[in-house]
Amino acid sequence: MTQIPFNVSARAAILIGRENIANSKGAIIELVKNSHDADSKFCIVYIDNALNRL
Repeated sequence: MTQIPFNVSARAAILIGRENIANSKGAIIELVKNSHDADSKFCIVYIDNALNRL
């Protein structure tokens, strides 16, 4: 899989996050919906639970 670097300003991320995402489940749903809206053939969501093991 090719990775494409991009930058988002902290202010933009905060504004988008406050308006659209109430919790982690909502964030995942929003990612999948965005991929559908972009006519993606597939969507891969990788969740790393490393922080929950500490």
